[in-house]
Amino acid sequence: MAMVGRLAADQGVGTIYLSVLLTPNSPEHFAQLRELAAMRPELREVGIDDFVAAYDRLARSEKGYSETLEQAIRQLKANGSTLQFGITLYENELDHRRLGNKEFPPHVRALVDNVHLYLHYRRAAPGYRKFVMQTKRLFPNARVIAGSYAYDRIDYLPCDINSKDPCSVQDEIDLFSAALDEQIALLKNREVSAIEFYPAQFGGEEDWRGWERTRICRPENHERCIETTHRMRQIVLERLAELHGDNIAN
Repeated sequence: MAMVGRLAADQGVGTIYLSVLLTPNSPEHFAQLRELAAMRPELREVGIDDFVAAYDRLARSEKGYSETLEQAIRQLKANGSTLQFGITLYENELDHRRLGNKEFPPHVRALVDNVHLYLHYRRAAPGYRKFVMQTKRLFPNARVIAGSYAYDRIDYLPCDINSKDPCSVQDEIDLFSAALDEQIALLKNREVSAIEFYPAQFGGEEDWRGWERTRICRPENHERCIETTHRMRQIVLERLAELHGDNIAN
């Protein structure tokens, strides 16, 4: 919790979304987080990143995995707590069996407050609105936060789920831009509640520690990764300027 306070102060923000592990001990840990959060009003959400993978690991180690998840969420929200529970999902996971009624009962899915919906594959961009609607059917009480990977992912994943080919630089830029435009349109229509950018270090692209991971960016592509990311960030600033009617890009 001390880290939550430091992050809020260092980054000048009033809201923190905290990602934690999902384990058999999560009910106990979530209860502790609820008590500690009383001293940290900046903390809005406790969530699970890469939820399907985390839930799958829990299911493989814990017989009553859905009950464990339900208990954890209820502990988080007990005693009048205003903390929200969130999960991160990707478009290619929306039909995963772990999200089905048998594996993730509807009454437990109804406890999810926020779904952070990202695209794994750039070529999935044209279907983003469809993925939002599918998410809302699965999680009827949740707000959808549109996730945007505003960095070069050419080395990280193929451009399309059905291909091993990477995106070209131009495809990476164009598909990112198309997805962002769709997300902004959904935001204007209040079909998503916010847009979340990862990583959020605008202006510090060269110093992002993610570049140290060769799966994210091969060393020989380091210059391209940063340049492509800069171009994406400029698109974001231009779109936000249009959205707010203020030329913040300059």
